[in-house]
Amino acid sequence: MKSSNQGSSDNFGFHDEERLKKRFDRYREIIEAGQVVLMKDDLEELLDECLETAHFTRALFIANNLLSTFRYDSELWFKRSIAQGHRGNKRGQIKSLSRVLTLNPVHVEALVERARIYLNEQDYDRAKMTLIKAYRINSLDDYVLAGIGYYYRKLKFPEKAAIYYRKAIQMHPDNIELYEDLAHCYEDMKKINKSISVYKSYTDRYPDDEYGWYLLGLNQHRHQRYENAIKSFLRSLEVYPEYQDAAISLAHTYTEMGDFVKAYLAYTRVPEDADFPEEIPLNLINLYIDQEKYRAAIRETDFLLEIMPDSLRARMLKAYCLYKSEDKGKGLDYFAAALRTIFEKPFSLRKKELKSAPEESFIKFTRSDSRFKDYHLLDSEFLIILFLGYNKRGNKSKAWACYRALKERSRYKADSFFFLSQIEILLGNFKRGINYLRRYENAVKGEPDNIVRERYPDLWFSWFYGLAVRDEE
Repeated sequence: MKSSNQGSSDNFGFHDEERLKKRFDRYREIIEAGQVVLMKDDLEELLDECLETAHFTRALFIANNLLSTFRYDSELWFKRSIAQGHRGNKRGQIKSLSRVLTLNPVHVEALVERARIYLNEQDYDRAKMTLIKAYRINSLDDYVLAGIGYYYRKLKFPEKAAIYYRKAIQMHPDNIELYEDLAHCYEDMKKINKSISVYKSYTDRYPDDEYGWYLLGLNQHRHQRYENAIKSFLRSLEVYPEYQDAAISLAHTYTEMGDFVKAYLAYTRVPEDADFPEEIPLNLINLYIDQEKYRAAIRETDFLLEIMPDSLRARMLKAYCLYKSEDKGKGLDYFAAALRTIFEKPFSLRKKELKSAPEESFIKFTRSDSRFKDYHLLDSEFLIILFLGYNKRGNKSKAWACYRALKERSRYKADSFFFLSQIEILLGNFKRGINYLRRYENAVKGEPDNIVRERYPDLWFSWFYGLAVRDEE
């Protein structure tokens, strides 16, 4: 899948989640009515849109249903492999790529993706052979050039990697992902100014792409050039005022500078996101915690619990603030009560959990509960719910099937270490849980473009880590 201008506000409805959801629901009715053949072109367009906007669960649902009719379409198999890869289903991804190459042996994108899997497995010889094959088929394909760049980055040769990323940009100058990879190469070479100049070259070429300005701001923020980062985030918001990530990153930059008043004002002006109603309260809580204003943070957690009474994260934060502001005993009691809500929750697999579950997973799951095997299709958060539910029921085999799926996923997704740590801590295996937390901490250090903290489990991690390690030391 080649992408271009992924942050642009006119690209595939990137910022129009409601429109995409309505389209998906409408086409799902068409699929369930057995009219896939009549709507193939429209469904493929929606599939591409879901892949471009990172709705991989929806993409997989569409691809699976299209392939039930068009089983010899190699491009559909490839798109299915992309969705599976992002869902953490490595085995399914490999099978899909093998199917692509059976149908079309010169599919260079499939060859590159297979090489990337070899690289992640540290099978460098097979990765090199696969990339050479792709290069011989089409030496000017930017996807192939980027794959070779990735190969050299994995081997710690950023200078060679940069050569191929520059060539790929020449072939496909509107693909911002290539600029990101090239900038990371320069950072690996400790050439900070050059890494920043890469993003600037993109914003010079595409001044109306808010995502380019956003990435430039992240890069400047990472190297503590806060004033420039603020200008970049403001420019991003000028292009697209509703760009929430840029608005939050702007507020976070003010926090790093110690300008808490501007940070507070920036957070209160962040556009609302119906999918993440907890976004602003969580950031304000964290802002108060940064200033050690724990009572103000508790007031904000109480507000969050009013709109999301079942939010375990809010309860964890309140426990932390109580722990810091009053006495440890009260904080720990509240913390324990929050954890008990997990174990005492009725783990019905056919009631309210179904409403927020991945579509294709639950279609399979509810049709054949006793025979369901493909836990790799499920989101990590739901795997935890299933694990605890099965464990409470005494169904050890299914519980550990969920655990194994998470453990295998941890080879590709750093946040899986965090979810594994939650299970271990909740089961009382404190030392093992802390080891997973440390592995999570080390892994996320390698994700340089993440400063939007509250969409990731960093607060849970900080609470567990702080309680379990720092206070002990």
